[in-house]
Amino acid sequence: MADRTRRLVLGVFTAMVSVGLVIGLALGVVVAKRRGGAEQPSGAAAPLPSAAPPASPAASAFAEAMSAQRAADPVAMHAALERAVRLDPSFAPAHLQLALSALTGGAAGAGVPLDAALRHEASLSERERALLHAVQPCVGAQTADLAPCLGTLRALLAGDLATDPFAHALFGWLLLRVGEPGEGLTVATRGIELDPRFAFGWLTRGAIEAFLGRYDDALASFEACAKQSPGATACLRAKVYVHSHLGERDACERTARLLVDRSPSDPVAAQILADALAANRRPEVEAAVARAVELAPDDAKPALRARLEGALAARRGDLTTAAAKYEVALGASVPGAGVDPRRSRNTLWPLLELLHELDKDAHAVQLADGVEAASRGDGAAFDADPYAPLSQTTPMLVVARHRAKAIDSAERRRALETFEASRSSASRALAPFFWLATWGATADTKSDAEDAFDRLRAGHLSLPTYAPGLPRLSGRPLRLAGRVDEAIADLEPASRSCLALSAPLADVQASYELGLAFEAKKDKRAACEAFRVVVEAWGQARKPPLTARRARKRLAALGCKRG
Repeated sequence: MADRTRRLVLGVFTAMVSVGLVIGLALGVVVAKRRGGAEQPSGAAAPLPSAAPPASPAASAFAEAMSAQRAADPVAMHAALERAVRLDPSFAPAHLQLALSALTGGAAGAGVPLDAALRHEASLSERERALLHAVQPCVGAQTADLAPCLGTLRALLAGDLATDPFAHALFGWLLLRVGEPGEGLTVATRGIELDPRFAFGWLTRGAIEAFLGRYDDALASFEACAKQSPGATACLRAKVYVHSHLGERDACERTARLLVDRSPSDPVAAQILADALAANRRPEVEAAVARAVELAPDDAKPALRARLEGALAARRGDLTTAAAKYEVALGASVPGAGVDPRRSRNTLWPLLELLHELDKDAHAVQLADGVEAASRGDGAAFDADPYAPLSQTTPMLVVARHRAKAIDSAERRRALETFEASRSSASRALAPFFWLATWGATADTKSDAEDAFDRLRAGHLSLPTYAPGLPRLSGRPLRLAGRVDEAIADLEPASRSCLALSAPLADVQASYELGLAFEAKKDKRAACEAFRVVVEAWGQARKPPLTARRARKRLAALGCKRG
Protein backbone atom coordinates (compact mmCIF):
# COMPACT_ATOMS: atom_id res chain seq x y z
CA MET A 1 0.00 0.00 0.00
CA ALA A 2 2.86 2.37 0.79
CA ASP A 3 4.25 1.93 -2.72
CA ARG A 4 0.85 2.50 -4.26
CA THR A 5 0.37 5.57 -2.12
CA ARG A 6 3.68 7.06 -3.18
CA ARG A 7 2.97 6.56 -6.84
CA LEU A 8 -0.49 8.09 -6.70
CA VAL A 9 0.10 11.24 -4.80
CA LEU A 10 2.87 13.63 -5.65
CA GLY A 11 1.61 16.37 -7.89
CA VAL A 12 -1.97 17.05 -6.98
CA PHE A 13 -1.56 20.75 -6.51
CA THR A 14 -0.85 22.13 -9.91
CA ALA A 15 -2.47 19.22 -11.58
CA MET A 16 -5.57 20.90 -10.20
CA VAL A 17 -4.14 24.34 -10.89
CA SER A 18 -3.88 23.32 -14.75
CA VAL A 19 -7.65 22.74 -14.66
CA GLY A 20 -8.49 25.82 -12.66
CA LEU A 21 -8.39 24.54 -9.08
CA VAL A 22 -6.08 27.17 -7.57
CA ILE A 23 -6.58 27.04 -3.82
CA GLY A 24 -5.76 29.16 -0.83
CA LEU A 25 -6.30 29.55 2.86
CA ALA A 26 -8.68 31.81 4.71
CA LEU A 27 -7.35 31.74 8.16
CA GLY A 28 -9.37 34.49 9.78
CA VAL A 29 -12.27 35.08 7.50
CA VAL A 30 -12.84 38.51 8.99
CA VAL A 31 -10.55 41.44 9.15
CA ALA A 32 -12.35 42.79 12.19
CA LYS A 33 -10.88 42.94 15.66
CA ARG A 34 -7.82 44.73 14.40
CA ARG A 35 -6.10 47.10 16.74
CA GLY A 36 -7.71 50.37 17.65
CA GLY A 37 -10.92 49.93 19.67
CA ALA A 38 -10.88 52.20 22.73
CA GLU A 39 -12.15 50.70 25.97
CA GLN A 40 -15.00 52.38 27.85
CA PRO A 41 -14.18 53.61 31.38
CA SER A 42 -15.57 51.44 34.15
CA GLY A 43 -18.99 52.63 35.25
CA ALA A 44 -19.39 55.07 32.38
CA ALA A 45 -22.76 55.40 30.77
CA ALA A 46 -23.14 53.17 27.75
CA PRO A 47 -22.81 55.17 24.54
CA LEU A 48 -25.70 55.43 22.19
CA PRO A 49 -25.47 52.91 19.31
CA SER A 50 -23.66 54.35 16.32
CA ALA A 51 -23.23 53.16 12.78
CA ALA A 52 -20.15 51.01 12.21
CA PRO A 53 -17.53 52.65 10.02
CA PRO A 54 -17.68 51.36 6.47
CA ALA A 55 -15.14 48.72 5.53
CA SER A 56 -12.27 49.84 3.35
CA PRO A 57 -12.43 48.84 -0.33
CA ALA A 58 -9.49 46.48 0.21
CA ALA A 59 -11.19 44.86 3.21
CA SER A 60 -14.38 44.45 1.20
CA ALA A 61 -12.46 42.77 -1.64
CA PHE A 62 -10.75 40.50 0.88
CA ALA A 63 -14.08 39.48 2.40
CA GLU A 64 -15.33 38.72 -1.11
CA ALA A 65 -12.27 36.55 -1.72
CA MET A 66 -12.84 34.58 1.46
CA SER A 67 -16.47 34.01 0.54
CA ALA A 68 -15.40 32.75 -2.90
CA GLN A 69 -12.85 30.44 -1.34
CA ARG A 70 -15.42 28.97 1.01
CA ALA A 71 -17.60 28.31 -2.05
CA ALA A 72 -14.71 26.53 -3.83
CA ASP A 73 -14.48 29.26 -6.48
CA PRO A 74 -10.71 29.74 -6.80
CA VAL A 75 -10.89 31.98 -9.87
CA ALA A 76 -13.13 34.53 -8.14
CA MET A 77 -11.06 34.22 -4.97
CA HIS A 78 -7.80 35.00 -6.72
CA ALA A 79 -9.30 37.92 -8.65
CA ALA A 80 -10.67 39.46 -5.43
CA LEU A 81 -7.34 39.04 -3.63
CA GLU A 82 -5.51 40.72 -6.49
CA ARG A 83 -8.00 43.56 -6.36
CA ALA A 84 -7.48 43.93 -2.62
CA VAL A 85 -3.71 44.37 -2.94
CA ARG A 86 -4.15 46.81 -5.82
CA LEU A 87 -6.50 48.91 -3.70
CA ASP A 88 -4.16 48.77 -0.70
CA PRO A 89 -0.62 47.47 -1.31
CA SER A 90 -0.10 47.28 2.47
CA PHE A 91 -3.09 45.02 3.08
CA ALA A 92 -1.20 42.08 4.56
CA PRO A 93 -4.06 39.55 4.90
CA ALA A 94 -4.57 39.54 1.12
CA HIS A 95 -0.84 39.12 0.48
CA LEU A 96 -0.80 36.21 2.90
CA GLN A 97 -3.72 34.51 1.20
CA LEU A 98 -2.11 34.95 -2.21
CA ALA A 99 1.06 33.35 -0.85
CA LEU A 100 -0.80 30.43 0.65
CA SER A 101 -2.78 29.82 -2.53
CA ALA A 102 0.49 29.88 -4.48
CA LEU A 103 1.88 27.14 -2.23
CA THR A 104 -0.43 24.71 -3.96
CA GLY A 105 1.34 25.45 -7.24
CA GLY A 106 4.82 25.46 -5.75
CA ALA A 107 6.75 27.30 -3.09
CA ALA A 108 8.57 29.48 -5.62
CA GLY A 109 5.38 31.33 -6.54
CA ALA A 110 4.63 32.05 -2.90
CA GLY A 111 7.79 34.04 -2.26
CA VAL A 112 6.77 37.50 -3.50
CA PRO A 113 3.37 37.75 -1.78
CA LEU A 114 4.79 36.18 1.38
CA ASP A 115 7.54 38.83 1.49
CA ALA A 116 4.86 41.51 1.12
CA ALA A 117 2.89 39.99 4.00
CA LEU A 118 6.06 40.01 6.13
CA ARG A 119 6.66 43.70 5.41
CA HIS A 120 3.19 44.57 6.64
CA GLU A 121 2.67 41.86 9.23
CA ALA A 122 1.77 44.34 11.97
CA SER A 123 -1.76 44.40 10.56
CA LEU A 124 -2.11 40.61 10.72
CA SER A 125 -3.91 38.83 13.52
CA GLU A 126 -1.90 36.60 15.83
CA ARG A 127 -3.20 33.52 14.09
CA GLU A 128 -2.25 34.86 10.69
CA ARG A 129 1.22 35.81 11.89
CA ALA A 130 1.69 32.34 13.34
CA LEU A 131 0.90 30.76 9.99
CA LEU A 132 3.05 33.26 8.13
CA HIS A 133 6.08 32.44 10.26
CA ALA A 134 5.34 28.71 10.09
CA VAL A 135 5.71 28.54 6.29
CA GLN A 136 8.16 31.38 5.66
CA PRO A 137 11.37 29.45 6.46
CA CYS A 138 10.50 26.77 3.91
CA VAL A 139 9.33 29.16 1.20
CA GLY A 140 12.44 31.27 1.64
CA ALA A 141 14.79 28.28 1.64
CA GLN A 142 16.77 27.43 -1.49
CA THR A 143 15.18 23.99 -1.74
CA ALA A 144 11.61 25.34 -1.31
CA ASP A 145 10.78 22.13 0.54
CA LEU A 146 7.78 22.36 2.85
CA ALA A 147 8.55 19.15 4.75
CA PRO A 148 10.69 20.88 7.46
CA CYS A 149 7.76 23.18 8.25
CA LEU A 150 5.22 20.41 8.80
CA GLY A 151 6.01 20.05 12.48
CA THR A 152 5.17 23.68 13.18
CA LEU A 153 2.02 23.44 11.10
CA ARG A 154 0.93 20.29 12.95
CA ALA A 155 1.38 22.11 16.25
CA LEU A 156 -0.77 24.99 15.02
CA LEU A 157 -3.46 22.60 13.86
CA ALA A 158 -3.47 20.91 17.25
CA GLY A 159 -3.57 24.25 19.04
CA ASP A 160 -4.80 27.63 17.86
CA LEU A 161 -6.18 26.32 14.58
CA ALA A 162 -7.81 23.17 15.93
CA THR A 163 -11.31 24.41 15.09
CA ASP A 164 -10.47 26.16 11.83
CA PRO A 165 -11.84 24.22 8.79
CA PHE A 166 -9.88 26.41 6.38
CA ALA A 167 -6.60 25.52 8.05
CA HIS A 168 -7.48 21.82 7.92
CA ALA A 169 -8.15 22.04 4.18
CA LEU A 170 -4.87 23.82 3.48
CA PHE A 171 -2.87 21.40 5.58
CA GLY A 172 -4.55 18.48 3.85
CA TRP A 173 -3.28 19.73 0.48
CA LEU A 174 0.20 20.38 1.84
CA LEU A 175 0.42 16.89 3.34
CA LEU A 176 -0.59 15.43 0.00
CA ARG A 177 2.09 17.46 -1.71
CA VAL A 178 4.87 16.12 0.51
CA GLY A 179 3.71 12.52 0.16
CA GLU A 180 1.59 12.02 3.28
CA PRO A 181 -1.86 11.43 1.77
CA GLY A 182 -3.15 9.25 4.58
CA GLU A 183 -2.62 11.98 7.14
CA GLY A 184 -3.84 14.54 4.62
CA LEU A 185 -7.12 12.69 4.21
CA THR A 186 -7.58 12.48 7.98
CA VAL A 187 -6.95 16.20 8.35
CA ALA A 188 -9.25 17.13 5.45
CA THR A 189 -12.02 14.92 6.85
CA ARG A 190 -11.67 16.60 10.26
CA GLY A 191 -12.14 19.98 8.55
CA ILE A 192 -15.41 18.80 7.00
CA GLU A 193 -16.59 17.53 10.39
CA LEU A 194 -15.96 21.01 11.77
CA ASP A 195 -18.06 22.56 8.99
CA PRO A 196 -20.04 20.15 6.76
CA ARG A 197 -21.18 23.05 4.56
CA PHE A 198 -17.62 24.04 3.70
CA ALA A 199 -17.41 23.41 -0.07
CA PHE A 200 -13.66 23.95 -0.25
CA GLY A 201 -13.18 21.22 2.36
CA TRP A 202 -15.12 18.74 0.23
CA LEU A 203 -13.03 19.70 -2.80
CA THR A 204 -9.86 19.06 -0.81
CA ARG A 205 -11.00 15.67 0.44
CA GLY A 206 -12.15 14.60 -3.01
CA ALA A 207 -8.81 15.47 -4.57
CA ILE A 208 -6.90 13.42 -2.01
CA GLU A 209 -9.26 10.49 -2.47
CA ALA A 210 -8.79 10.64 -6.25
CA PHE A 211 -5.01 10.53 -5.93
CA LEU A 212 -5.34 7.55 -3.61
CA GLY A 213 -7.36 5.71 -6.25
CA ARG A 214 -10.56 5.93 -4.22
CA TYR A 215 -12.52 7.19 -7.19
CA ASP A 216 -16.04 6.48 -5.94
CA ASP A 217 -15.30 8.31 -2.70
CA ALA A 218 -13.76 11.19 -4.66
CA LEU A 219 -16.84 11.53 -6.88
CA ALA A 220 -19.06 11.54 -3.78
CA SER A 221 -16.95 14.28 -2.19
CA PHE A 222 -17.00 16.39 -5.36
CA GLU A 223 -20.78 15.94 -5.54
CA ALA A 224 -21.11 17.12 -1.91
CA CYS A 225 -18.93 20.11 -2.82
CA ALA A 226 -21.15 20.97 -5.78
CA LYS A 227 -24.28 20.78 -3.62
CA GLN A 228 -22.85 23.12 -1.00
CA SER A 229 -21.75 25.59 -3.69
CA PRO A 230 -24.18 25.46 -6.63
CA GLY A 231 -22.68 28.56 -8.23
CA ALA A 232 -19.08 27.38 -8.34
CA THR A 233 -17.63 25.06 -10.96
CA ALA A 234 -14.35 23.75 -9.53
CA CYS A 235 -15.99 20.66 -8.03
CA LEU A 236 -17.78 19.80 -11.28
CA ARG A 237 -14.55 20.18 -13.25
CA ALA A 238 -12.89 17.78 -10.85
CA LYS A 239 -15.71 15.29 -11.40
CA VAL A 240 -15.28 15.48 -15.17
CA TYR A 241 -11.59 14.63 -14.91
CA VAL A 242 -12.22 11.63 -12.65
CA HIS A 243 -14.88 10.36 -15.06
CA SER A 244 -12.45 10.85 -17.94
CA HIS A 245 -9.72 9.01 -16.05
CA LEU A 246 -12.15 6.11 -15.60
CA GLY A 247 -13.25 6.18 -19.25
CA GLU A 248 -16.84 7.08 -18.36
CA ARG A 249 -17.85 9.14 -21.38
CA ASP A 250 -21.58 9.44 -20.63
CA ALA A 251 -20.85 10.66 -17.11
CA CYS A 252 -18.34 13.15 -18.53
CA GLU A 253 -20.98 14.59 -20.82
CA ARG A 254 -23.66 14.82 -18.12
CA THR A 255 -21.31 16.61 -15.76
CA ALA A 256 -19.93 18.88 -18.49
CA ARG A 257 -23.45 19.95 -19.48
CA LEU A 258 -24.23 20.78 -15.85
CA LEU A 259 -20.95 22.67 -15.66
CA VAL A 260 -21.88 24.86 -18.62
CA ASP A 261 -25.41 25.39 -17.30
CA ARG A 262 -23.94 26.72 -14.07
CA SER A 263 -21.24 28.81 -15.71
CA PRO A 264 -22.31 29.62 -19.28
CA SER A 265 -19.61 32.26 -19.78
CA ASP A 266 -16.68 30.16 -18.56
CA PRO A 267 -14.35 29.38 -21.51
CA VAL A 268 -12.80 26.41 -19.73
CA ALA A 269 -16.23 24.89 -19.10
CA ALA A 270 -17.08 25.39 -22.77
CA GLN A 271 -13.95 23.50 -23.84
CA ILE A 272 -14.66 20.67 -21.39
CA LEU A 273 -18.14 20.28 -22.87
CA ALA A 274 -16.73 20.30 -26.41
CA ASP A 275 -14.31 17.52 -25.38
CA ALA A 276 -17.13 15.40 -23.98
CA LEU A 277 -19.42 15.95 -26.97
CA ALA A 278 -16.65 15.00 -29.39
CA ALA A 279 -15.89 11.85 -27.37
CA ASN A 280 -19.54 10.82 -27.68
CA ARG A 281 -19.78 11.90 -31.36
CA ARG A 282 -22.59 14.36 -30.71
CA PRO A 283 -23.68 16.48 -33.69
CA GLU A 284 -23.70 19.66 -31.59
CA VAL A 285 -19.93 19.50 -31.06
CA GLU A 286 -19.27 22.13 -33.74
CA ALA A 287 -21.52 24.61 -31.97
CA ALA A 288 -19.72 23.83 -28.72
CA VAL A 289 -16.36 24.48 -30.36
CA ALA A 290 -17.61 27.79 -31.74
CA ARG A 291 -18.83 28.76 -28.26
CA ALA A 292 -15.48 27.90 -26.68
CA VAL A 293 -13.66 30.10 -29.19
CA GLU A 294 -16.18 32.91 -28.70
CA LEU A 295 -15.56 32.94 -24.95
CA ALA A 296 -11.76 32.88 -25.22
CA PRO A 297 -9.70 36.09 -24.86
CA ASP A 298 -9.36 37.86 -28.20
CA ASP A 299 -5.61 37.32 -28.53
CA ALA A 300 -6.02 33.59 -27.84
CA LYS A 301 -8.84 33.03 -30.32
CA PRO A 302 -6.81 32.30 -33.50
CA ALA A 303 -4.68 29.57 -31.93
CA LEU A 304 -7.62 28.02 -30.08
CA ARG A 305 -9.85 28.03 -33.17
CA ALA A 306 -7.18 26.36 -35.29
CA ARG A 307 -6.41 23.77 -32.62
CA LEU A 308 -10.03 22.81 -32.01
CA GLU A 309 -10.80 22.67 -35.72
CA GLY A 310 -7.75 20.47 -36.18
CA ALA A 311 -8.90 18.21 -33.38
CA LEU A 312 -12.35 17.89 -34.99
CA ALA A 313 -10.71 16.92 -38.27
CA ALA A 314 -8.65 14.29 -36.50
CA ARG A 315 -11.76 12.85 -34.86
CA ARG A 316 -13.29 12.47 -38.33
CA GLY A 317 -10.23 10.65 -39.63
CA ASP A 318 -8.97 13.57 -41.77
CA LEU A 319 -5.49 13.69 -40.31
CA THR A 320 -4.06 15.73 -43.19
CA THR A 321 -6.39 18.64 -42.50
CA ALA A 322 -5.83 18.16 -38.79
CA ALA A 323 -2.06 18.52 -39.13
CA ALA A 324 -2.44 21.68 -41.22
CA LYS A 325 -4.73 23.22 -38.60
CA TYR A 326 -2.36 22.35 -35.78
CA GLU A 327 0.50 24.02 -37.62
CA VAL A 328 -1.62 27.16 -37.82
CA ALA A 329 -2.30 26.90 -34.09
CA LEU A 330 1.39 26.48 -33.38
CA GLY A 331 2.24 29.59 -35.37
CA ALA A 332 -0.57 31.65 -33.87
CA SER A 333 1.00 31.90 -30.45
CA VAL A 334 0.90 35.47 -29.17
CA PRO A 335 3.03 36.48 -26.18
CA GLY A 336 0.76 37.07 -23.23
CA ALA A 337 -2.12 35.09 -24.71
CA GLY A 338 -1.86 32.29 -22.20
CA VAL A 339 0.20 29.13 -22.60
CA ASP A 340 2.60 29.24 -25.51
CA PRO A 341 1.60 26.37 -27.84
CA ARG A 342 5.26 25.54 -28.35
CA ARG A 343 5.32 24.39 -24.75
CA SER A 344 1.76 23.14 -24.64
CA ARG A 345 1.08 19.45 -24.66
CA ASN A 346 -2.29 19.89 -26.36
CA THR A 347 -0.74 21.56 -29.44
CA LEU A 348 2.78 20.37 -30.11
CA TRP A 349 2.39 16.76 -29.05
CA PRO A 350 -0.70 16.07 -31.23
CA LEU A 351 0.96 17.81 -34.16
CA LEU A 352 4.08 15.66 -33.99
CA GLU A 353 1.93 12.55 -33.60
CA LEU A 354 -0.19 13.56 -36.61
CA LEU A 355 2.91 14.01 -38.76
CA HIS A 356 4.18 10.60 -37.66
CA GLU A 357 0.83 8.99 -38.52
CA LEU A 358 1.04 10.64 -41.96
CA ASP A 359 4.59 9.35 -42.60
CA LYS A 360 5.93 12.91 -42.44
CA ASP A 361 8.67 12.41 -39.88
CA ALA A 362 11.10 14.52 -41.92
CA HIS A 363 8.72 17.46 -41.70
CA ALA A 364 8.34 16.80 -37.99
CA VAL A 365 12.10 17.20 -37.60
CA GLN A 366 12.02 20.52 -39.49
CA LEU A 367 9.27 21.62 -37.14
CA ALA A 368 11.25 20.36 -34.15
CA ASP A 369 14.27 22.41 -35.19
CA GLY A 370 12.14 25.55 -35.46
CA VAL A 371 10.44 25.02 -32.12
CA GLU A 372 13.73 24.33 -30.41
CA ALA A 373 15.25 27.52 -31.81
CA ALA A 374 12.20 29.55 -30.74
CA SER A 375 12.26 28.17 -27.22
CA ARG A 376 16.04 28.19 -26.71
CA GLY A 377 16.92 29.71 -23.39
CA ASP A 378 13.56 28.81 -21.93
CA GLY A 379 14.87 27.63 -18.60
CA ALA A 380 11.79 28.21 -16.50
CA ALA A 381 12.28 26.61 -13.12
CA PHE A 382 10.10 23.70 -12.18
CA ASP A 383 8.61 23.66 -8.75
CA ALA A 384 5.69 21.51 -7.66
CA ASP A 385 3.89 21.37 -11.01
CA PRO A 386 3.85 17.69 -11.96
CA TYR A 387 2.70 18.42 -15.48
CA ALA A 388 5.43 20.88 -16.38
CA PRO A 389 7.69 18.02 -17.53
CA LEU A 390 4.89 16.67 -19.69
CA SER A 391 4.57 20.03 -21.45
CA GLN A 392 8.27 20.49 -22.17
CA THR A 393 9.36 20.29 -25.77
CA THR A 394 12.59 18.35 -25.40
CA PRO A 395 11.23 14.78 -25.05
CA MET A 396 8.79 15.39 -27.92
CA LEU A 397 11.50 16.72 -30.20
CA VAL A 398 13.88 13.88 -29.35
CA VAL A 399 11.20 11.38 -30.32
CA ALA A 400 10.53 13.22 -33.59
CA ARG A 401 14.21 13.08 -34.54
CA HIS A 402 14.51 9.44 -33.53
CA ARG A 403 11.48 8.46 -35.61
CA ALA A 404 12.97 10.25 -38.61
CA LYS A 405 16.26 8.41 -38.02
CA ALA A 406 18.00 11.74 -37.53
CA ILE A 407 19.43 10.27 -34.30
CA ASP A 408 20.02 6.67 -33.27
CA SER A 409 19.02 5.00 -30.00
CA ALA A 410 22.25 5.94 -28.25
CA GLU A 411 21.83 9.59 -29.21
CA ARG A 412 18.23 9.47 -28.02
CA ARG A 413 19.34 8.22 -24.60
CA ARG A 414 22.04 10.87 -24.35
CA ALA A 415 19.60 13.65 -25.26
CA LEU A 416 17.09 12.54 -22.63
CA GLU A 417 19.82 12.14 -20.01
CA THR A 418 21.03 15.66 -20.76
CA PHE A 419 17.50 17.01 -20.39
CA GLU A 420 17.02 15.09 -17.15
CA ALA A 421 20.32 16.36 -15.76
CA SER A 422 19.40 19.94 -16.61
CA ARG A 423 16.42 19.62 -14.26
CA SER A 424 18.35 17.97 -11.43
CA SER A 425 17.47 20.78 -9.02
CA ALA A 426 13.75 20.00 -9.29
CA SER A 427 12.16 18.46 -6.24
CA ARG A 428 11.96 14.70 -5.80
CA ALA A 429 8.20 15.00 -6.03
CA LEU A 430 8.64 15.75 -9.74
CA ALA A 431 10.90 12.81 -10.49
CA PRO A 432 8.15 10.33 -11.49
CA PHE A 433 6.69 12.88 -13.90
CA PHE A 434 10.10 13.56 -15.44
CA TRP A 435 10.44 9.82 -15.92
CA LEU A 436 7.02 9.60 -17.54
CA ALA A 437 7.72 12.50 -19.91
CA THR A 438 11.13 11.17 -20.91
CA TRP A 439 11.78 7.44 -20.53
CA GLY A 440 8.21 6.26 -20.17
CA ALA A 441 6.29 8.20 -22.79
CA THR A 442 9.06 7.97 -25.39
CA ALA A 443 9.76 4.22 -25.18
CA ASP A 444 9.36 2.62 -28.59
CA THR A 445 10.75 -0.89 -28.15
CA LYS A 446 10.89 -3.58 -25.50
CA SER A 447 14.51 -2.62 -24.85
CA ASP A 448 13.48 1.03 -24.38
CA ALA A 449 10.74 0.05 -21.94
CA GLU A 450 12.95 -2.28 -19.90
CA ASP A 451 15.59 0.45 -19.71
CA ALA A 452 12.91 2.92 -18.63
CA PHE A 453 11.70 0.72 -15.78
CA ASP A 454 15.27 -0.02 -14.73
CA ARG A 455 15.76 3.72 -14.36
CA LEU A 456 12.53 4.05 -12.42
CA ARG A 457 13.61 1.33 -9.97
CA ALA A 458 17.12 2.78 -9.68
CA GLY A 459 15.57 6.05 -8.55
CA HIS A 460 13.33 4.22 -6.04
CA LEU A 461 10.34 5.72 -7.83
CA SER A 462 6.89 4.44 -8.70
CA LEU A 463 4.59 5.15 -11.62
CA PRO A 464 2.44 8.28 -11.42
CA THR A 465 -1.00 7.13 -12.50
CA TYR A 466 -3.57 9.89 -11.95
CA ALA A 467 -3.17 12.99 -14.10
CA PRO A 468 -6.39 15.04 -14.20
CA GLY A 469 -6.86 16.69 -17.55
CA LEU A 470 -4.13 14.70 -19.30
CA PRO A 471 -4.20 11.41 -21.20
CA ARG A 472 -2.83 8.29 -19.57
CA LEU A 473 0.78 7.64 -20.59
CA SER A 474 1.79 4.48 -18.74
CA GLY A 475 0.03 1.79 -20.78
CA ARG A 476 2.42 1.70 -23.72
CA PRO A 477 5.68 1.26 -21.74
CA LEU A 478 3.95 -1.31 -19.53
CA ARG A 479 2.85 -3.26 -22.60
CA LEU A 480 6.29 -3.05 -24.20
CA ALA A 481 7.90 -4.27 -20.99
CA GLY A 482 5.63 -7.32 -20.92
CA ARG A 483 3.56 -6.17 -17.93
CA VAL A 484 0.40 -7.02 -19.83
CA ASP A 485 -2.22 -7.04 -17.08
CA GLU A 486 -1.05 -3.66 -15.81
CA ALA A 487 -1.03 -2.34 -19.36
CA ILE A 488 -4.62 -3.48 -20.00
CA ALA A 489 -5.78 -1.92 -16.72
CA ASP A 490 -4.32 1.39 -17.90
CA LEU A 491 -5.20 1.19 -21.60
CA GLU A 492 -8.86 0.16 -21.32
CA PRO A 493 -10.03 3.43 -19.71
CA ALA A 494 -7.51 5.36 -21.82
CA SER A 495 -9.27 4.09 -24.94
CA ARG A 496 -12.50 5.68 -23.66
CA SER A 497 -11.08 9.03 -22.55
CA CYS A 498 -13.29 12.12 -22.63
CA LEU A 499 -10.37 14.29 -23.80
CA ALA A 500 -11.37 13.95 -27.41
CA LEU A 501 -10.29 17.44 -28.50
CA SER A 502 -7.59 18.12 -25.92
CA ALA A 503 -5.82 14.90 -26.96
CA PRO A 504 -7.54 13.84 -30.20
CA LEU A 505 -5.26 10.91 -31.05
CA ALA A 506 -4.70 9.51 -27.58
CA ASP A 507 -7.77 7.28 -27.24
CA VAL A 508 -7.42 5.79 -30.76
CA GLN A 509 -3.73 5.07 -30.22
CA ALA A 510 -4.61 3.58 -26.82
CA SER A 511 -7.08 1.26 -28.56
CA TYR A 512 -4.30 -0.02 -30.83
CA GLU A 513 -1.99 -0.55 -27.84
CA LEU A 514 -4.86 -2.28 -26.05
CA GLY A 515 -5.27 -4.65 -29.00
CA LEU A 516 -1.58 -5.54 -28.83
CA ALA A 517 -1.85 -6.15 -25.08
CA PHE A 518 -4.86 -8.44 -25.53
CA GLU A 519 -3.06 -10.23 -28.34
CA ALA A 520 -0.11 -10.83 -26.00
CA LYS A 521 -2.58 -12.20 -23.46
CA LYS A 522 -4.01 -14.59 -26.12
CA ASP A 523 -7.43 -12.93 -25.95
CA LYS A 524 -8.25 -12.90 -29.66
CA ARG A 525 -11.82 -11.62 -29.36
CA ALA A 526 -10.83 -8.59 -27.27
CA ALA A 527 -7.81 -7.90 -29.49
CA CYS A 528 -9.94 -7.95 -32.65
CA GLU A 529 -12.46 -5.59 -31.07
CA ALA A 530 -9.75 -3.11 -30.09
CA PHE A 531 -8.14 -3.15 -33.55
CA ARG A 532 -11.56 -2.61 -35.20
CA VAL A 533 -12.01 0.58 -33.19
CA VAL A 534 -8.86 1.97 -34.80
CA VAL A 535 -9.83 0.97 -38.33
CA GLU A 536 -13.33 2.41 -37.94
CA ALA A 537 -11.90 5.69 -36.68
CA TRP A 538 -9.07 6.18 -39.17
CA GLY A 539 -9.20 3.47 -41.78
CA GLN A 540 -11.46 5.10 -44.37
CA ALA A 541 -8.88 7.43 -45.94
CA ARG A 542 -7.32 6.62 -49.32
CA LYS A 543 -4.05 6.17 -47.49
CA PRO A 544 -4.93 5.33 -43.88
CA PRO A 545 -2.71 6.66 -41.08
CA LEU A 546 0.13 4.50 -39.81
CA THR A 547 -1.71 3.14 -36.76
CA ALA A 548 -4.77 2.22 -38.87
CA ARG A 549 -2.56 0.35 -41.34
CA ARG A 550 -0.96 -1.53 -38.48
CA ALA A 551 -4.37 -2.34 -37.00
CA ARG A 552 -5.53 -3.73 -40.35
CA LYS A 553 -2.50 -6.00 -40.46
CA ARG A 554 -3.22 -7.30 -36.98
CA LEU A 555 -6.85 -7.95 -37.89
CA ALA A 556 -5.73 -9.97 -40.89
CA ALA A 557 -3.02 -11.82 -38.96
CA LEU A 558 -5.49 -12.81 -36.25
CA GLY A 559 -8.14 -13.80 -38.77
CA CYS A 560 -10.66 -11.50 -37.17
CA LYS A 561 -14.17 -11.68 -38.54
CA ARG A 562 -15.64 -8.54 -40.04
CA GLY A 563 -17.39 -6.41 -37.43
